[in-house]
Amino acid sequence: MAFSAEILYYRFIVRGMTLDELSKRSGVAKSKIQKMEVDRAFPANISEVEKIAKALDVKAGDIFDDADLLIMKAGKKHGLKIQQLLRRSIDRVADEVLNIDDKDKFLKAYSEAILFCVDESKRRQKASRLLNAQTEPPQGNGFSH
Repeated sequence: MAFSAEILYYRFIVRGMTLDELSKRSGVAKSKIQKMEVDRAFPANISEVEKIAKALDVKAGDIFDDADLLIMKAGKKHGLKIQQLLRRSIDRVADEVLNIDDKDKFLKAYSEAILFCVDESKRRQKASRLLNAQTEPPQGNGFSH
């Protein structure tokens, strides 16, 4: 289950807790928890996860796994857009029923595809710069001294 679903599950199904109660017990803003539950926000840091877990009387690992930690770090380093894209990608892979060998093959192929896309993007940028340099008018008024 994704982090958002875990919070909602433990808060509502297991503990029968309201958003207000969880907010008061954890010290995390109600609006932030609500956004986390609908996957519109991610914890700012691991201490938020620990506060929520403690308030729910569970271990942090019960609601937040290694993939979630990777996603949180990616968001801090690369921004929200990348964080959301990574979350969707990891969720799709996690939903697939693959044995460990197939997951390894997938990750290798995915890495190769990402590297190809990066190389292709760089190649296109270089080609665009060269094309622009060739089509720009000469600098100055065109008269020689």
